[in-house]
Amino acid sequence: MPSHQPGVTDRGDDDDRGLDLVPLSSAVIDQAAHVGETTLRSLDAIHLASERSKGEAAVPSTGSRGASRVSPLVASGIQGMTSQMEQTARNPQLAAFEPLVGEWTFEATHPMFPTTVVHGHMTYEWLEGERFLVQRSRNDHPDFPDSISVIGFADEDELSVHYFDSRGVFRIYRIAMAGDTLRMWRDVPGFSQRMQGTLSEDGATLTVTGQLSRDDETWEEDLATTFTRVKG
Repeated sequence: MPSHQPGVTDRGDDDDRGLDLVPLSSAVIDQAAHVGETTLRSLDAIHLASERSKGEAAVPSTGSRGASRVSPLVASGIQGMTSQMEQTARNPQLAAFEPLVGEWTFEATHPMFPTTVVHGHMTYEWLEGERFLVQRSRNDHPDFPDSISVIGFADEDELSVHYFDSRGVFRIYRIAMAGDTLRMWRDVPGFSQRMQGTLSEDGATLTVTGQLSRDDETWEEDLATTFTRVKG
């Protein structure tokens, strides 16, 4: 499949406007390296002068031609970019889910199986960058699906959950975490759902109850689950 990038045009076989590649002499390469090293030394000198003017101890950079070296100015820029990325990642609405991160076991019951207790294991973990929270759930009952959910901002306004399970079911929910209260819901004619959970004061237990509406007016009890923290 052709790959197109902004500002880049594929060159056809009948296009003779391409640039010839000419090997560079060693003298040209040495001159370019010297210019690059001189530029780095100039930047270091500016940085050291700035540090001295502030009365701070200056630490000269070390390195020789051909060795890997990063000037203090470049290092400072990298640190600033990292800090900015971390601040962006820690959106307050999403950061509120931090108390759920870790491993849990659970026991679940459903009105359709009143005498059955389903046991399972669940994890919450941040995707690298902490812009999305991933929930994985597995259980030991063949009639209850395993699932994976991704929590994050699918649009600019509200948090959502993209839910996938082993039956091939895909659903989108809204979700919110305020203090020790977790809420998740979806409004779909003929099959609306809402769930509410409460995290214990010590963070060791999460109790979740669900409800279902088939007529868009009345609600009936649905899955009820108690999660117990294993670690995290």
